[in-house]
Amino acid sequence: MLEDRLDAKGRLIQAAMRFFAERGIAGVAMHEISAAAGNRNKSAIAYHFGGRDGLIRAIQDRFAAFLKPRFDRELSRLEGMRKDRYSIYEVGLAMNAPFFSLYASFDGDVVLRTMARLNHEHELGSGLYHDELISSFNRVEAIILAKVPGKSPGQLRFHLAHYLMATVNGLALTNRWAEENFRADPDLLFELMLSYNDYVAGGLGSTDGQRPAIDHAYWREAIAQPVTA
Repeated sequence: MLEDRLDAKGRLIQAAMRFFAERGIAGVAMHEISAAAGNRNKSAIAYHFGGRDGLIRAIQDRFAAFLKPRFDRELSRLEGMRKDRYSIYEVGLAMNAPFFSLYASFDGDVVLRTMARLNHEHELGSGLYHDELISSFNRVEAIILAKVPGKSPGQLRFHLAHYLMATVNGLALTNRWAEENFRADPDLLFELMLSYNDYVAGGLGSTDGQRPAIDHAYWREAIAQPVTA
């Protein structure tokens, strides 16, 4: 995702992502980022980005610049097919593949951890809900609803939001698996993507009518009332 030769703004973005990935957004001072990027001037971030929020927007733009063309390629492929020629499993892979490609790129582990931090911590919104990416997610909704017309749009939005957040958070946590280096092994990374898609594709294709009968009153109460001694 990031080139070996970076300009001043690129070095600041790279340094910021490394700090954010390790310590979160609130735990990093802007002068630390400037120093790590090789700047003696503590106001380098203000000069290049107008401040912290501008830096974060630049990071989000970097995410979108990588992901958007990959979503365009995968979604255009599906949109060009008759709905009986593709599966919901393939729609899931079309959503997964850009993130796994990002993860496999230069510094991809840092990038995904930064994206996860932004999703949880920053008031501007997440690294996912960038204007450019929202248009891609809207296309995903249309593709799934064409394939599964019985799925309600509200249910689909819940499933897509969960899917996207879980993808980013899951890839951001792979460094916890000390015995596996997914980025170093393309076959292992591919199997990870398929295994993850095995789990989520069923939800994307499900409808309310496919749920088994349950005691709705009981389960509504279960989440509405605290357990007391």
